[in-house]
Amino acid sequence: MKPVRILGNWDEGYVLDNHMEKSIFLGYDKNGKEIFENTRTALGELIYQYKYMQNTQAMDKIMLMIKPFLDRWKIKQKINLVIPVPPSNKNRKFQPVFELAKQISSYLKKECRCDILHKNNNAQAKDGYNITGTIQQIKKISNPSNILIVDDLISSGKTLIETCKIINKDKNIKRIYCLIMTKTKRR
Repeated sequence: MKPVRILGNWDEGYVLDNHMEKSIFLGYDKNGKEIFENTRTALGELIYQYKYMQNTQAMDKIMLMIKPFLDRWKIKQKINLVIPVPPSNKNRKFQPVFELAKQISSYLKKECRCDILHKNNNAQAKDGYNITGTIQQIKKISNPSNILIVDDLISSGKTLIETCKIINKDKNIKRIYCLIMTKTKRR
């Protein structure tokens, strides 16, 4: 992993690694869809397996990889609540970002709340959509809190920015930390 500090409308945040090492364009399939030969980073492959291939066994390996970073970052001492970025695709059998947030909160021995934020449609900034106003806070934080926002994969970072913009309006939010597993490279 190659953690990189990210700056934004939060207090401190990190992306743990790139999602891809390289991606080679191979052409188009019979339906006109682009075909690529992708080489992912180790963490990128695990996130891909977990999120898109529903390989739930990948979670244990993801946690093994990220625990040393969580310990070095000393995030356990900085936060008291973990909140996932709300997912765009609500049709999955399980929500990978929710499960990731739950695993991280369990390791840190902190509360996880998957019911605070909601995304009201499946528009994604990476597809060129304006996502302003698509994220809503549906439950308030009841006590003054420092929070860790968790996401599995980001592209432009606009969803993370929108998430933090919304949660920052809650008077009980004191500090916001962000942890993103992998980031796609911009073309």
